[in-house]
Amino acid sequence: MITPLYANHPNPDNVDWKYSSKEEYLAVEKTLTDDVVFFEPFLVEDFFPKEMFDELVEILTSYKLDNVDFSHQMNKWEEGVQIPQKFIDYAVEKVKVLVGVEDVEFGYHMYAHHQITSEGRVPRLPLHIDHAPGPYMVDLHIGGNRDWGFVAGNTNFITKPNQAIICQPQFDYHYRPSWSNDDPAEYYQALFFHLINKNHWCVPNESPTQSRPKEINDRFKFGKLFRESEEFNNFAMQRRYMFDKLYLDEHAKIGLPPIPWSEIPTAADADIHQRKGVSPLSDLDKDK
Repeated sequence: MITPLYANHPNPDNVDWKYSSKEEYLAVEKTLTDDVVFFEPFLVEDFFPKEMFDELVEILTSYKLDNVDFSHQMNKWEEGVQIPQKFIDYAVEKVKVLVGVEDVEFGYHMYAHHQITSEGRVPRLPLHIDHAPGPYMVDLHIGGNRDWGFVAGNTNFITKPNQAIICQPQFDYHYRPSWSNDDPAEYYQALFFHLINKNHWCVPNESPTQSRPKEINDRFKFGKLFRESEEFNNFAMQRRYMFDKLYLDEHAKIGLPPIPWSEIPTAADADIHQRKGVSPLSDLDKDK
């Protein structure tokens, strides 16, 4: 798998700098990669001890979907619902050991429920690289009554409850195959822990915990709005421009599940993330 970093490009001297200058691109890339450990995505069995996992499942599945945020971008219920701190602390400490790095901190978590909605919206996860998360992610299978693969890099993962995929969504191309079923009773649940490091771009310039090189810290305005800056968006477009074809060439050789090209969200859908009151289609069937 080619991690989309400038140093890994097979022909760096002939890159077409269409969206960003080379100097600006490398400066932004440095903010994302300093002190980050890179690895191939991998699967972890029994991420939580059984008693903890059972408790976590009970907490997450107690939330009524009508009260959970619904995202039109990926057609799923997704929200950072409240969970006890012990689950967050356990996940952070476990990832430190699994990845072999001490510089891992909690960023945020999201519980996700995937199921066809009463409006006929079908879950989807098109091919992309993330903007928001930190360098490490735990994709924990919570429950459901079906499989739904997760392709990260060059691996298609099929998981069971309490199995977790450890990956790097800021650097790994990833997607899920098409839902490919119109059964309203089918559902799939996951919990995502997005983990950052002390120099992640969301950490403000003035934070006493950050240790960025002075020239980088002076150059950019870091904090939660950094990803909306012109420099970051230029970087993101340039990176896709440089590496998309390389990933697709690799993808074709490996024989991974088809990329769901028809499921890219519209611009309008991409902006709706916190809609309340959405119900599964199966709830309508119960009322008949």
